[in-house]
Amino acid sequence: IQIIARLIEGQFPNYQRVIPNDHQKRLTIPVSELQRAVRRASIVARENANRIIVRTDDDKLVLTAESQIVGNAREEVPITREGDDVEIAFNARYLLDLLDVMDTEFLHLELTEALKPGIVRPVINAKTEEEAADGGSTLVPDYLCVLMPMQIV
Repeated sequence: IQIIARLIEGQFPNYQRVIPNDHQKRLTIPVSELQRAVRRASIVARENANRIIVRTDDDKLVLTAESQIVGNAREEVPITREGDDVEIAFNARYLLDLLDVMDTEFLHLELTEALKPGIVRPVINAKTEEEAADGGSTLVPDYLCVLMPMQIV
């Protein structure tokens, strides 16, 4: 087998400028529960640009989607939260794309502001949500997903 490739020439944007260096909020979320909740809410979200609004309510992540035709969806997922309350909107398809390839039990969603990118990092070596949040686990080295938010209207 012979593979021939040509390098693409040109100026490319600095992708590292999009990745936030720090976060003010961090949510520890069970992947399978979030995946099921997003999948259910995405049925309603299709009518509204696949927008799912994500907000925290104490130790729960509340996902909502609205459609004038289908109705409303509301899903709750247990979380461990560090930082202030969160309200942000994401495209359900993009969220499902990253959840479908995440092969860990927990993830960290790191946020700064409602219109700034969120960072999703898989957590390994954690058996419980508390262990994942308290540092009894490790992040997968050099692996992160950048999730761009949508405007909440």
